[in-house]
Amino acid sequence: MEFIQKKTNDRAVEPFLLKAEERGISLVWDRYEGQLPECGFCESGLSCRDCLQGPCISHPFREDQSKVGVCGKSKDILGVHSLLRLVVKGTMAYLDQVIDFAKDIEAGEVSPANKAQTDEIIKHIQGLFGTVRPEVMEAFPEPLTNRWKATGIYPEGIARDLFKA
Repeated sequence: MEFIQKKTNDRAVEPFLLKAEERGISLVWDRYEGQLPECGFCESGLSCRDCLQGPCISHPFREDQSKVGVCGKSKDILGVHSLLRLVVKGTMAYLDQVIDFAKDIEAGEVSPANKAQTDEIIKHIQGLFGTVRPEVMEAFPEPLTNRWKATGIYPEGIARDLFKA
């Protein structure tokens, strides 16, 4: 851990990193460094494992080969799918926790300090999962909502949009 400043910008964490090293506790940074160097294809999102015909890679610089995967996805599609998969995976990881939190408050298992504020938060959480209400649409910039109207694409709530993705 000689390069502790490269592991975090938060100086408050540094003593904990040193303590973990002293005790031989493996942290995410240690595991990451143990896997270096990274595969350039995976790092750039140009590796695909969507089907059992791969893993496929799309070479970003060679025009003569590896333009598409076995299934026909180009490097642009591979990159977009990789990013979308990460976003969906990260969002879904917390979706269940948010639903449980809202149910616990509604069931009275958690007693909030500010009931009115909590009810407003619950209303917003529930709005995330259902159809988008007009006041939510007003929060988006007009040029964006105009493009949505022109294409017929609207957000329909986090859960529905994630399932579609």
